[in-house]
Amino acid sequence: MEMGYIGFFIVLCAVIILRSEIHRREKKIFYDERQIAVRGKAYKIGFLTTVYCNIGFCFLMMIREEMRSYGMGFLVISFFAGILLFLIYSIWKDAFLPIHQKFATYLCICAVVTISQFINYFSYENWRNFSEILQNEHILSLCCGTLFLIVMVMLIVKRMMDKREELDQ
Repeated sequence: MEMGYIGFFIVLCAVIILRSEIHRREKKIFYDERQIAVRGKAYKIGFLTTVYCNIGFCFLMMIREEMRSYGMGFLVISFFAGILLFLIYSIWKDAFLPIHQKFATYLCICAVVTISQFINYFSYENWRNFSEILQNEHILSLCCGTLFLIVMVMLIVKRMMDKREELDQ
């Protein structure tokens, strides 16, 4: 098994174990009706983004023959684009974190995943050759690390905006 897959599965198992431990210790996760509605709309936006990106990449590959070798990379990028839009929409509409959920828990998970995925990506000897990265499994580490870094930054910015809004009132 390739090193990229091993690193990805280690991080996935660590997040699942950490999440189950956090879930066991904390109160029941509860979203109110507004959060459920916002999350539903965010799912729809994320799904449609993934579909439209895949359609666009299919047309691009039909037009340009040399782009076919990047098929896996385009598929992963479109998948992560949909997830990212779901997360961004949920965070900005205050529907990402459940009621009574600790902010620091999610921030720690994002930091651990970001650091481990970037270490995995930069440990690859040809990490500067992006066209080669699009053709193999190392695109997973790059996309996953970038996704969690963006989510971490979004959570921090949203938290700072909420604190500032509380001070203004």
